[in-house]
Amino acid sequence: MCVRQDQDSPVPSQNETASALFGINTLKAERQDDERRDDREESWNRRLRSLEEWICELLIRNQELRMSLRNETANNDFWGPSEGDICDSPP
Repeated sequence: MCVRQDQDSPVPSQNETASALFGINTLKAERQDDERRDDREESWNRRLRSLEEWICELLIRNQELRMSLRNETANNDFWGPSEGDICDSPP
């Protein structure tokens, strides 16, 4: 049996109620999506910062090794070629 409601009735129809509930559920779902998106973005930002720190540490270590190698090479050149070097032999 179909009940017709008066347009001036303060009671919403079933369609209006369902529509409002659907709108609320949609809004909740959008908020949850936004929260998940924010969580994912925060997670990626943490990973990015971690990678940046690793890269900086590797660059620093690389520079330390280069300087150490340069110092080692400079110390060896200071003392001249070693006994078995080819460049020390006469022409």
